[in-house]
Amino acid sequence: MTNLVLVASSDLQVGDFVDLEGDLYADPRHNHPAFDCLYMEVVEVERESDACVAIGFEGFDIVGFPPDHVLKVLRPATSASSNDPTS
Repeated sequence: MTNLVLVASSDLQVGDFVDLEGDLYADPRHNHPAFDCLYMEVVEVERESDACVAIGFEGFDIVGFPPDHVLKVLRPATSASSNDPTS
């Protein structure tokens, strides 16, 4: 079982699966067809500066996010979480 949880870009880890559909930085025009049906796997996380975390995604690209930008991440369910956007 998995849950979507909200995670700051600075806290993403390689192997996380992220929902980028409609994301302000990765999909600002809401027009990337893969984002409609796929979670993108994080393959690289690099702190570029105090204001930017570069996240590389499998089969997509590298996107720069502010460190406090919140993303929806698919994580294994453990217990009820206050970060769960569905609760």
